[in-house]
Amino acid sequence: MSHLSSIPAALKQGLPADPFETEIEVVLLALQAASVRALERGDTVFYAEYLADDAICVMPEGVLTKQRVLAMLKDGGFRASKIEDARAIALSDDAGMVTYRASIEAPGAAAREMFVSTLFRRYEEGWKGVFYQQTVLPG
Repeated sequence: MSHLSSIPAALKQGLPADPFETEIEVVLLALQAASVRALERGDTVFYAEYLADDAICVMPEGVLTKQRVLAMLKDGGFRASKIEDARAIALSDDAGMVTYRASIEAPGAAAREMFVSTLFRRYEEGWKGVFYQQTVLPG
């Protein structure tokens, strides 16, 4: 099974061909980009598939389960802008991490600058986020 079979064909198009990125890193960067778009739409269907059932999300709002994240998305979603410095690293054939800097705005709150990290694991049905963390930048 190719790691690229874990993401829709549409996400594979237009990705830069960087000879230093592994196939896993390309997949994870595509998933990160798709997750930001889904976040802005409040797309709970995407996130229900994207997050592992036992995913843990560490956010300024607290340590959240997948179910709590889905409930927050139903309540209005989030807005992300200025996604910068996205990087991926393959940790093994079945694990990898994406980090980036973002400006994220929750419903009813001002945008906050953050460092964001997502840890992924590959399951039989594809890649899923298992751990997510936002670190708010000072100032």
